[in-house]
Amino acid sequence: MKPNVAAAKADPYAAFRHGAFRRFLPGNFLFNLGRLGMSVAIGTQVYEWTHSAAALGFLGLLNVLPLIALVLPSGVLADRCDRRKIIAGTMAASFVLYALLAAATHFHAALPTTGTAGDALRAANGFIRDAAAFFTTEADVARFTFDDPRCAALPVVFALQFLLATAFVAGNPARAALVPRLVPPAALTNAFRWNSSAFELAVTLGLLLGGLVATWSFTAVYAFAAFAAAALGAAMLGLRLEGERGAGSGERGNSAENEGQRDKGKGQRAATGGTTAQGSSRAGGVHAAALPPRSPTASAGGAFAGIPFIWRHKPVLAAITLDLFAVLFGGVVALFPIYAKEVFAGVTLPFLEPETAHRFITGLLRAAPAVGAVAMAVAGAYLPPFRKPGIALLWTVAGFGAALLVFALSQNLWLSLAALFLSGMCDNVSVIIRHTLVQALTPDALRGRVSSVNQLFIGCSNDISELRGGLVAAQFGTVTAAVSGAIATLLTVAGVAGVFKSLRRLAPLEELKPEDDRHGK
Repeated sequence: MKPNVAAAKADPYAAFRHGAFRRFLPGNFLFNLGRLGMSVAIGTQVYEWTHSAAALGFLGLLNVLPLIALVLPSGVLADRCDRRKIIAGTMAASFVLYALLAAATHFHAALPTTGTAGDALRAANGFIRDAAAFFTTEADVARFTFDDPRCAALPVVFALQFLLATAFVAGNPARAALVPRLVPPAALTNAFRWNSSAFELAVTLGLLLGGLVATWSFTAVYAFAAFAAAALGAAMLGLRLEGERGAGSGERGNSAENEGQRDKGKGQRAATGGTTAQGSSRAGGVHAAALPPRSPTASAGGAFAGIPFIWRHKPVLAAITLDLFAVLFGGVVALFPIYAKEVFAGVTLPFLEPETAHRFITGLLRAAPAVGAVAMAVAGAYLPPFRKPGIALLWTVAGFGAALLVFALSQNLWLSLAALFLSGMCDNVSVIIRHTLVQALTPDALRGRVSSVNQLFIGCSNDISELRGGLVAAQFGTVTAAVSGAIATLLTVAGVAGVFKSLRRLAPLEELKPEDDRHGK
């Protein structure tokens, strides 16, 4: 084993030795903090306004429609354009949309009630109500409050949610594919671990603070989300990647080491996705490290090149399939506002008004898995690598399903929070294994498109699970929706373990290499 690889494995902070990673991580953290806080607020807001489980499910539908339409083209964009510019552009759009969402929520009483605009808003609101009623039992339709004056803004809120989801889908493959360019290959696993840990911490704080601030003002949550999107966009300005002139740790003490790395020649730069004359001409004056190098393997198939790559690599296919169906069936996020307002209606919190306590309880339920994930991530940074990561992946997803089953059956808030905490611990391990596996086996020139396919599967599972949860709850009850999903998750694990035997034989993650590396390219 090479000394530099061994050092990176022994150093739990290897990724932070590189300035680009240190600059990207805080901006990405803030963006996720705002985005997750917004997700608590908007779900709580919609249920509080409408008392409709189906309307909660429609939020998931609004997220999945742009995902299906744009995720593959956004992957091509991430592979052919400067990923930093894509991120900066989508963050600028998100800033504007979050600001409009804050304005629509705060000034909902100022929306027109007469004239063409007023008629259009009433018609849109009536359409949402009729669609929700179609999936809801007659007894529960009687509980609808779509005639609440605040619901005049509901179509605007839904439209902005759709546009925010569109901006997120357009930029997410670029964000995912950028991480391997922030550090050298030896520090990649460590970078993914810390990026995942920062994400889980953002989830924890975002959901807790989002729920807490929402007890005072939904508008304030959306305003912070706008600021956070601007922060990530600003972090992209002047960001240098591995292989570009001036890239590296940014520390004076490491300057000699950086110069030595740059003097190793074209072969070393190619291994880290460095500059080539051909790539520079394609970039149109942009550093070629902003664009991945071309290869016949990467170019074939265009926007759909990621699909045959995933199909050929069965461990990758197995990991994505496992996550897709486990989350699709087991996702209970859409049910949290209902659990908070109805199942845990008797819970009192001394520092909150009873009328708004359910907003914070929703944040607690959303944050509990993330707290477990952060705890597992911190412990995992000091644990040895998995010798059999495929088996570990199967067991952790099974643990995820079992924990959700406990939550579904519990009527005690603290037991439910403990179960969700355990589900987050299991989910963190599975996320790190899956992300590292997918990125480690994928050549850089394909990472955008493979990331877009991965995002399609994961995003569909998350968002369709919200739609599934809301519609099943509207027809059969909230607890039935959660229990049936948890059982289906456990059955999914058994099915994947039986069909994809190569997953159980997967080599340690540190030994995995991209396809081009294995072929000596």
